[in-house]
Amino acid sequence: MPGVSRAVSEAKPADGAMDTAGTGTRSLRGSAGTLLWMLALAAVAAGLQAYTTAPFDADTSYHVAVGRLIREHGILKSFPWTPFSWLADHYADKELLFHLLLVPVAGLAWTTAAKLVGFLVGTALLWTLFAVLRAERVPWAGVWTLLPLAASGYFVQRFALVRPHVLAVALALLVTWASARRRLGLLAVACLLYPWCYTAWHTPLVLVVLVELAFLISGRRPDPRPLAVAAVAVGIGVVAHPNFPNLVEFFWIVNFKILFATAWADMPGFAQGTEFLPFDRWQLAYYGVATFAVAVAAVVLAGASRRRSPIPLAFALAASAFGLLTIGSQRFIEYLGPFSAAALAMALRDRWRPRVVAVGVFSACLAYTLILGTYCVELMHKRTDDFPDEVATAHAHDRPSPVPGLHLRLDLHGQGDARASRSAVHGGAGSRALLRPGSPALPDLVRAGADAAASPGGSGARGLRGAVRPLREGPAILPLRGRDVARPGRDPGAADPSMGSLSHRPAVGPSPNCAHQVASGVGAWAETPRNRTLQLLRPATLSEGG
Repeated sequence: MPGVSRAVSEAKPADGAMDTAGTGTRSLRGSAGTLLWMLALAAVAAGLQAYTTAPFDADTSYHVAVGRLIREHGILKSFPWTPFSWLADHYADKELLFHLLLVPVAGLAWTTAAKLVGFLVGTALLWTLFAVLRAERVPWAGVWTLLPLAASGYFVQRFALVRPHVLAVALALLVTWASARRRLGLLAVACLLYPWCYTAWHTPLVLVVLVELAFLISGRRPDPRPLAVAAVAVGIGVVAHPNFPNLVEFFWIVNFKILFATAWADMPGFAQGTEFLPFDRWQLAYYGVATFAVAVAAVVLAGASRRRSPIPLAFALAASAFGLLTIGSQRFIEYLGPFSAAALAMALRDRWRPRVVAVGVFSACLAYTLILGTYCVELMHKRTDDFPDEVATAHAHDRPSPVPGLHLRLDLHGQGDARASRSAVHGGAGSRALLRPGSPALPDLVRAGADAAASPGGSGARGLRGAVRPLREGPAILPLRGRDVARPGRDPGAADPSMGSLSHRPAVGPSPNCAHQVASGVGAWAETPRNRTLQLLRPATLSEGG
């Protein structure tokens, strides 16, 4: 027997070593799987940028231009390129961190620079969602991470835009998870960065409140520390911003005067672009049903399992809030998609065969999008460069602007839009709220011939059917007719350049962010009984030499 005892005792270390080796092997496999998923998610972000022939959103040229200006002049403290705008001498860069990402690549072709940064911010969003799901031990976290892209073609388009909201969504996910898990250091960093990334820097505070509400509903005592940390960190981020205190006033202008008092108030004569409009019933059918279904399922399941964990409910409440915003403005689907996917994944984590459910939900959403919702994804591949090399050359040499670096492009043949050139920057918000107090009305007309800078040989001018009427008081009125304005009876399924992203019906306004593109302050639709007109407030000097 002593021999048996010795044999058993000698075998124990070997068994322990085998257990350790097994654990190490599983850990290694898990790490390899995580790395493969991270590479796959990065490939998805890169693939979407490669699929997009040119940056889909006209705002992208502005962001690249600001990156170039920062590279040449350092952090901007004024914005003389918009002389009639409040920003001219009260400048605040509400997306400074995003623009700093563009600085190292600003010397490249503007489309190349945009796609590189689009790849970076898209990858950051996918990796953040993936990391949150992995931290919550969600099986097949990579599949759930891709669910927002599978559920809505419009989300795909919003995700692929080279704009700072992509960074904001990533930070919002991080804020919610860090607050729910009481990771106060990580929460502080995310909240500190928010005012440097996006204009809606009140979002972290709202998300933290929703997290504590989830804890309260789940029968747990709310913790005041996350809200205190978030408030202090956001405050420090605002005060430390190079454009403080202008940033605070600009926050009020953008989030309240422009969004609530102009865009959502349906102010006559002003349009912020289709992204601020709600989905109509057809758009909702094509692009929103699956995403909203995921959100509803997440709320129900997270509520049912709230006693087990309040974390899914926290994400579900955030998804509910963004769902309400999406009902008012279609653009908020960019938040609704990731938060709904995260909430549903966490709520299903401990239920019946979660891997099977993950693949099933993903497959159903992907089938829905492939059948109904590919139109706006296809538009990404059909987009042409707003500012090709020959146009930039014409702008730079043939028609120099009296306002340095600022030109107006009218290309009604192609996009039915008014844009700033690649070498130009625009005011950043299409609302009279940004007009400098006491700004003069246009003293002279912007003649149709003056837009020859839009394309060599004046083809842009020939695209205007109708004269620009001289006005001594008020803005110049450019009647838009022909293919740039939808006529009654037009095929509702036809691609409509004046609607841009979601057109399955006649257009009701200009292409997305048309108002954004007017460099000196305001561009807007004015509905009249006979036609639609685009109002452009521009310095009269831009019409000289036409």
